[in-house]
Amino acid sequence: MRHWLGIWGAVLAGMMLPMAAQGAFQITRPRDGETVSLLKPMQRALALMTEAQLEVFLTQGTVERMADVTTYPAGIEVEWNAASGAVACYEVRVADNAEMKRDKRIRAVQPKCVIQNLEIGRTYYLQVAALDAAKRAFQETKVQSFVVENLAPRVMNIPGVPNVRDLGGRIGLEGRVIPQGMIFRSAAFNDNSTDGGKTAGKTRMDKENLAIAAEALALKTEIDLRWDSELADMSASPLGQGVRYQRIPSTLYGGLFSPNGHENYRKLFQVFTRSENYPIGFHCILGADRTGSLAAVLLATLGVSREEIIRDFCFTSLYAPFLRAPHSIRPVLDGLAKCGQPGDPLSTQAMRYLLRCGIRSQQIYDFLTIVLGPELAMPSALEEARVREQLQERFQLPAKGLAVAPYTVREETMLQNGRQVHWRVPFWHVSPLRSAGADGTGAFCLHLRNDAPVPTTVALAPEVKALAARQYHVLDPLSKVVYCAPDGATRWKTEELSRFALVLRPQEEQMIVVQPAVGELPDGHQPLAWRPPSYSPYVAEAPAAPAPRIDGRLDDAAWQGQAPLAMTDTEGAPVHNAPKVYLRTDAAHTTLYIAAELQDGTPCAKAHASRDASLWTEDSIELFFASHGDAKTYQVILSAAGCIWDGINGDGRAWTLAQCEFKAARTPSGWTMEAAIPLAQFGFEGALELNVCANNNPGAIHYNLFPTQGALGHRAAISPVLLK
Repeated sequence: MRHWLGIWGAVLAGMMLPMAAQGAFQITRPRDGETVSLLKPMQRALALMTEAQLEVFLTQGTVERMADVTTYPAGIEVEWNAASGAVACYEVRVADNAEMKRDKRIRAVQPKCVIQNLEIGRTYYLQVAALDAAKRAFQETKVQSFVVENLAPRVMNIPGVPNVRDLGGRIGLEGRVIPQGMIFRSAAFNDNSTDGGKTAGKTRMDKENLAIAAEALALKTEIDLRWDSELADMSASPLGQGVRYQRIPSTLYGGLFSPNGHENYRKLFQVFTRSENYPIGFHCILGADRTGSLAAVLLATLGVSREEIIRDFCFTSLYAPFLRAPHSIRPVLDGLAKCGQPGDPLSTQAMRYLLRCGIRSQQIYDFLTIVLGPELAMPSALEEARVREQLQERFQLPAKGLAVAPYTVREETMLQNGRQVHWRVPFWHVSPLRSAGADGTGAFCLHLRNDAPVPTTVALAPEVKALAARQYHVLDPLSKVVYCAPDGATRWKTEELSRFALVLRPQEEQMIVVQPAVGELPDGHQPLAWRPPSYSPYVAEAPAAPAPRIDGRLDDAAWQGQAPLAMTDTEGAPVHNAPKVYLRTDAAHTTLYIAAELQDGTPCAKAHASRDASLWTEDSIELFFASHGDAKTYQVILSAAGCIWDGINGDGRAWTLAQCEFKAARTPSGWTMEAAIPLAQFGFEGALELNVCANNNPGAIHYNLFPTQGALGHRAAISPVLLK
């Protein structure tokens, strides 16, 4: 048994207790066979709440007013009738088997104690003996059992260190239970530096605490997520020389998905891929934000449900000075979702994130089998990654003679601000080509991934004169298909390769192999009829109309005659009572008129009244303007209170919208707005592109005209406007 049996109550060896007998010498609490909880009532209530309940409960700050919440669990309270005779003390024996083999023994002078750090979901056996002055047992209760409630988290009692929890006890992939005693999250084992990072902070571990931690946690590896300014010159674990200390300063929340975040989590996760490192404990200072972000990724990878991950994160509210509601961890869960495709399980999304961090498929599988056990089926995301890795190892030479290009689905020429401009879609802001290689036999391999929130197209762009063969097979090695040429044959003539194209959905990955057509089809591959890509690109139309009167009310004739554009959620799905957008232009196409109608039953109680305030935190419309070939994205936020925020590439100090007529008005069901924005002030040489987003607060609910996956200013979601 990997746990320490702590006692709460007086312990005084050798003290003689008065003779007393109130009934037979027997255990009265817990009852034989009873299921009992390690948690205090408030802790247990939090562990049972749904995501929606947690959001309301924690947003209201209720936890701060609960009197029974401290940093430690309740433990298992044990009571028994006093024994008759001269009792020096009692010996409580606890084991995980009815024969009481390998039992743990603790002593108490009063007929009660509290046992800590047992495993959840397990049956334990209990016996109490009365000892005389020579510490000999002269009376024993019968052995009886109790069950620790199978309710995560398993909260540990390590004196001096709050917020210590076991990640185990939860259901993971294939219904397997994550073992307890392997991975722990906690607050730090020492204080932060108090002199600006010159010297390390004071330890929280005295001799007794060290012994408890060694028995209860038995850590082999401690991962410290704190930053250098918090750690100073720390190079060893406060837990002692037997614990390997890994100092990996870490990011949190949305920072996980930046290039630095990828490198950070590559280093972190590699610690979990080696069995000799377990048991592992990780922490920041409070065990809240940086720790919570890492815990979410680990649990997601292991197959734990979203709701269980959110509960684990929110449980920190019982320890940290600030409450952590579900919306705080959503940047991590939403970021993982963007690494997968619609419908992917959370575990698949997490694995794809780790792959993007540079973790090999075998390393992720090693982690899964170390924790969940052998003979685990290889998840499909890792199977695909393994094939990609093998192909990339084979195709390491430069891919001379074959590249990719956008496959144009729609193009238009229009009048804009007094001049003719041309646009086409899709337009790549970032190429979906992740890597390209050759193997020296005339074959090529292309790794494609669409990181944009909207679909895109990819076409082969061969240099015909540079290609050695006259005919080629075009393969998808993951699906094991050979794409047929336009004439139905499985071989593509060299000059036909430029006609091959496909659509990539958001976050979709593809491996395409183009190899000389020699002999029969590759083993296991089946022919598949190829069709030119067909999808409806995102384009907003703004027909010409008489200039509307800008008063915030949509009763002007300019908004009539054409149906409004309905916004969607950030993933592109329809929503009930969706905000409606109207786009118009003048006859010369020099001004864009924008109107919106929003349903809002929860208007903000407070609103900013100054320019360039944080308008995204209240009810507002966000406009993103851009143009082909222009690196700048102009952002304008118009609030229901009639205020404006403006900036370039997210910088509110870099640019001021010089010309804008804008009004907003409240309606019985929400609010409306109108704006007239001259286009010349942007200085665009190319065609106008736009996205319109809406913020509904409180609640931080977002809508968009074109899907953004939550990144409202995502460049690839800013789409052409057809001025008609």
